Amino acid sequence: MAGDSTVAVESVVLLDTWPAGPTKSFDGGVPLDGFTGADHHNVASAAFQVGMKAQVYNPGTTNPGVAGYSTFIYLQTKDAVTAALELCQPASTTDIHAVSSTLASAIIANDISPLMAVSLSAMTDEYFGWFWCAGVAPVDFVAALGTVGDIATDGAVIIGLCTLGAGVSGDLGKLEPLVADTALTSPVAFCIAADA
Repeated sequence: MAGDSTVAVESVVLLDTWPAGPTKSFDGGVPLDGFTGADHHNVASAAFQVGMKAQVYNPGTTNPGVAGYSTFIYLQTKDAVTAALELCQPASTTDIHAVSSTLASAIIANDISPLMAVSLSAMTDEYFGWFWCAGVAPVDFVAALGTVGDIATDGAVIIGLCTLGAGVSGDLGKLEPLVADTALTSPVAFCIAADA
């Protein structure tokens, strides 16, 4: 790693590597009280089918640089997620929809799995909720993403495809550039700007 850095959330477009396409349409385009509503996000019992996806059009009202489609996926945590914009991957070889943001809990090696989702908020261990899994940052639907604003990188991200690099200090990982000679890596995002 070149060193820790960040890239602005509006400069990241996630690639949808999760199975199946969007599977849910909500009246008005979003679940009741939005994707972080208290009756279905960060809850002990699943309010929706785990693994289902929903796609919305993010009009760029909050941030004009972030207009386009965003996809969410409903997942369960396998350890506490401490903040919005944490990179998460499956924590179980038998259930890909149980995710972790810590290196110790991620069972699928973070530099070979293409499955990655981004937390929308802090979440309790073993709870259910929505994660951003594809498209532009959904800042018009999740205000915290625009407030937090940055995704961790390895300090070497340039414009182009990125993968999830090896974690350090307990973190699952950071975005790093996808290089042609890196064995067994899969792209998870496209950055339209270099990191800071």
